[in-house]
Amino acid sequence: IGTKNILIHGGFISNNPYSEEYIYTLKVFKEFALFCKEKGINLLLETGGESPVTLLRLIKEADTGNIFVNLDTANIIMYGYGNPADAVYTLAPYIKSVHLKDGLPPIDPYELGKEVDFGTGFADFPKVFALLNKNCFGGPFIIEREIPDGKQTEEINKTLSAIKELWSKTLEAK
Repeated sequence: IGTKNILIHGGFISNNPYSEEYIYTLKVFKEFALFCKEKGINLLLETGGESPVTLLRLIKEADTGNIFVNLDTANIIMYGYGNPADAVYTLAPYIKSVHLKDGLPPIDPYELGKEVDFGTGFADFPKVFALLNKNCFGGPFIIEREIPDGKQTEEINKTLSAIKELWSKTLEAK
């Protein structure tokens, strides 16, 4: 079908590079990435259940040349790994797509933070967009809203308008 990228959420990669879990995960991702490479496909790993530097380490250690990142701006926050602007700083050369959504950090150590309407959470989208633009990000932006259907279309349309405005301002500032 001509697919150039496969985007997956790879689960939870151990932040400890010496753990059995990390070593096994590295092996599995490397094997899958090499399989994808034979087909001319990039493997995009979504940010989430691990720190951005762990994801960077895995990409560098796998060393296949076709493992990249789908930056999920809310996952970074909701899993408690900081903010997406810092993740862009760390992962910029590898970011091939972006899930645009907003979130709040966890306040209960047993639950994720909450997804909230675009622009109402902790994501600093002007800074994220500026860093993506500085690093020549070529898209795509993907609006992701995991909310009940009744509100989803309205929220996506509102988010789309906000993104267009923010991205235009980012490009004008250059």
